[in-house]
Amino acid sequence: LNFVMQIAVQALITIQCIILLQDFCGNHHREQLRRTRSETAKRRKRKATRISWYDFERSINDHHFRRMFRMSRPCFYSLCRKVERAVGREEFKSQVYIDTQLAINSPTVAARMYDSHKTWSGGYICGELKLAITLRIMGGGQYIDVAKIFDIYYTDSYRIFHDTLKNWICHDAIYPIVYDDVITNEDELYDISKYFALGRNGGVLAGIMGALDGWLVRIRSPSLSRDRVRNSAKFFSRKGFHCLNVQVIVDR
Repeated sequence: LNFVMQIAVQALITIQCIILLQDFCGNHHREQLRRTRSETAKRRKRKATRISWYDFERSINDHHFRRMFRMSRPCFYSLCRKVERAVGREEFKSQVYIDTQLAINSPTVAARMYDSHKTWSGGYICGELKLAITLRIMGGGQYIDVAKIFDIYYTDSYRIFHDTLKNWICHDAIYPIVYDDVITNEDELYDISKYFALGRNGGVLAGIMGALDGWLVRIRSPSLSRDRVRNSAKFFSRKGFHCLNVQVIVDR
């Protein structure tokens, strides 16, 4: 009987040691996992704040600005104000709005969200920067080059470009399409032709309503799951890449 009791006690001690060892290994594993996640988060954390729009804008001269965005500075800021009035300042988030309303020590939810964005992604991408990215891509810039120029992730270039075109540029309050009304009004057509003749041609091209041109905007290959496009070959151009064929009429 004593021998059996000794065996039972030894078995209980062994089981208890196994349980303690398992708890120790589990705690050690969880601590290692926590440290690994913490180190990974530190590596993912952005090391510097994204350059502000005004710092970038001051770094290039007027000629360079017009070459990059196909418009002058006053025209660009006029477009910014027009979009801001149409979509609201909370949606547009101009650089001034971010600096004065969000980038302050405040307990508000918006300020806390800004601090989180600043820590992990460098801060909000202001409305001026979104328009600049869109205009640069429309002017022939590549997504990956635009991402490097404006210090953003290249995947954000796709999203910003398409969202800005869809929700801002194509907004009815920005540039409504009224050609049906224009082409049936002879007085309006005459005024447009006069305005067109006052352009760089020096009045030589009279009686013209607008000039039509087109270009190819490079895009990713469309897919069924992402874009609901069944035949991506329809978007493959003669130049050897997928694109959108865009045609534009200008009145000057």
